[in-house]
Formats: sequence, C-alpha cells, structure tokens
Amino acid sequence: MHAEGEHRAILDAIRAGDASLAEERMKAHLEGVRDIIQKWSPERSPVPSE
Repeated sequence: MHAEGEHRAILDAIRAGDASLAEERMKAHLEGVRDIIQKWSPERSPVPSE
C-alpha cells in the first residue's frame, strides 16, 4: 500500500472510532517508513536541495 492509502486507512479507523485499528495501522505505516529510511542511501539518491 502506498503512503496515501496508508494515511487514508489510518484516518478511516480514527473516524470510525476504532483506536486499536488506528494504532495498528499507524504502527504498520511507521515500520514501513523506518524500513525505507534504513535502506536509503544518500549517495545513490541524494535529497534535492532547494
């Protein structure tokens, strides 16, 4: 699932009042972000400067 879909799923759980599901989805999202950051190589994919 892409970030937009993950964000929407988290928001849907919050709107439904399902705190446990929102927490589960948020944790899964953050784990995915962590994995991406850990695999990132600034030499191969530098962050563009403004």
